[in-house]
Amino acid sequence: MIRKLLNQPVTTGSLLVILGSCHLLFSFFVNPPGYLTYDSGTYHYMAKTFATTGGFEVWNGFEEHPSPELATAQLRINKGRLVAQYPEFLSILAYPFYVSLGYPGLFVINALAFLGINALIYQLALLLLGRRRIALVSMGVYSLGSFAWEYSQTSYPHLSSTFFVLLAAYLTALSAMARPPRATLLPALGAGLALGVAAGIRLDSFFAAPVVFLPFLLSKPLRPAQAAMATAGLIPPLGLISLINVDKFGSPMPFAYGTTGRAYHADLGVYVAPALLALAVLAAIFVWIRLPGTLKPRALMLGGVAAIVALVLYGPQLAGQAVKLADGAYQIIVDMRIRDLGIQEAALRRSPSGAMIYLDNVKKSLLQSCPYLVILAFTLADVVRRKSNYRRLAFLFIVPAVFTCFFSYLAWHGSIALNMRYLNPILPFTSILAAHAWVARAGHVPGKRAARLGVYSFTILCLLCVLVPRSPERQEAWFLTAPLILALAILVAEGCRRLQWLEPLSRNGVAYLLLFAFAWAGAVTFSNDYPASADHREHHLSESQRLRPLIRDDSLIVSTIPDTCWGLLDQVERLRIANPREDRYRSFQQLVSFHLTAGRPVYLVYPPNDFAEDVPELELAPFDLKVLRLWPGLVALQAIPKEPLAGPAPTKP
Repeated sequence: MIRKLLNQPVTTGSLLVILGSCHLLFSFFVNPPGYLTYDSGTYHYMAKTFATTGGFEVWNGFEEHPSPELATAQLRINKGRLVAQYPEFLSILAYPFYVSLGYPGLFVINALAFLGINALIYQLALLLLGRRRIALVSMGVYSLGSFAWEYSQTSYPHLSSTFFVLLAAYLTALSAMARPPRATLLPALGAGLALGVAAGIRLDSFFAAPVVFLPFLLSKPLRPAQAAMATAGLIPPLGLISLINVDKFGSPMPFAYGTTGRAYHADLGVYVAPALLALAVLAAIFVWIRLPGTLKPRALMLGGVAAIVALVLYGPQLAGQAVKLADGAYQIIVDMRIRDLGIQEAALRRSPSGAMIYLDNVKKSLLQSCPYLVILAFTLADVVRRKSNYRRLAFLFIVPAVFTCFFSYLAWHGSIALNMRYLNPILPFTSILAAHAWVARAGHVPGKRAARLGVYSFTILCLLCVLVPRSPERQEAWFLTAPLILALAILVAEGCRRLQWLEPLSRNGVAYLLLFAFAWAGAVTFSNDYPASADHREHHLSESQRLRPLIRDDSLIVSTIPDTCWGLLDQVERLRIANPREDRYRSFQQLVSFHLTAGRPVYLVYPPNDFAEDVPELELAPFDLKVLRLWPGLVALQAIPKEPLAGPAPTKP
């Protein structure tokens, strides 16, 4: 029986089911559900709060004794209570997962979102480009040839929001391509709804709005009814976000982060320049699409005059903005080593050459993570030249263009991560575009040979990545410089192919180079980036498990590494976690004295180096410290009053 089963041919569908099952099993049983950054702790607080209270006020003991030290992670103090700065839709979506699994439930959401994204990639590629081979290759590029899978193994909400961004794009395409007018309205409504839900998970998801509205507003003829339905779909989720923000921040602005003493929307000026630039680009696209015959010469002349006047009046400012955008684009897309060394980076250090180091690994720009994306420059050129399928390919460029332009303008790289985590929403679209480019150039490459070469290359590169020394200098050569050389080789090979040089080598050379680049990107993700982040999360998880027997219910932990202590939130009742560096120890003594007077245990959990550095700030005169446990890299102590403390009566739970 077993031999008979083994001799059965493996179909594409059964292979995808097997891979998807392996993904889920790994995500549920192998991936360590620890904390990578402060964001992880924030999302834990949010999910726990909504699951236990049905509200959005985070409990960390702040109402008992207000102290800025209790506002750990991205918690904000508003009207005498703690709330999280992030939008709350993830907390709502996570409710059944958190109730059943606790904090690991947040990882389950991303693992499932990853599979949903793959299904949507297949459907969108098939809808737009009509070839099953492109759809399957798109899934492979996204899953195995990008850094997306790494984020399916975290509690970050990037993939959850990406799922809804991609769903909005798919429903928009479905509406735009449907024939009967009535059949186009419901998908348009769903597209707006999905976009609003995505914004309720991550606010930056709303940058994808052009992918929903441009196909209706730039189509010939215009489709105002579909655009109106998409707008109507946006109203319920944005309205709910506004209501939640009124409760949390006292502000009805849907796009707001709460900050102490002011609203984030007061800083909206930073978005004015990129918004004006985006409007100018959209106007250019509008003219470009309608140029053949629909724009009258007088309109073109007026547009040209307006452009000249704008250049005369705002030339220096526009030049400055263009330089800023170009500098940021080079950092985000090509190489961050040109970034000003004087810029202070949280939890990141710089190498002598300017590379960013996090978790003893170099941080990579977009092309350094996915060198094959350089081929999209030629695809974009074909779109501008109106080659076949140019409208459908242009649709796939909208989200990548908006996100890369915005973060390039701000020169914002997503802080502590080993790649461009804020660019996760572009990866489904770039994967379809890359798959289209590969299939168009692999006509003479047999499918089985390509599969074998891909597997061999991926395996060998994984082994080489594991053997790369941990020194930044060696890592820079392998992870930063080598992929740029590979991207340059793809550019040269494609140039030769188009100029018909070095035939027949250049005919298939681009396809093989792209295949190698897919394998490169996957190998770096699976054998370097993911292990580094997983080890970091495993460290915090194991340290919290060590602490668990020492910590009693209804207690306070003071720590400069709350990442470790957050692992106790689901295990210790009424646990308060304070980071004294939030206010530079100004309220440390009062906070500790209050809880000791209330009869609650107070623990100090520090790395030895932090403890030695902070001892002068601790104001330990009223306390003795009892060492509970000392591990390499961690010391756990309990604060004990030298004499009975007089203070306020404890607040009842």
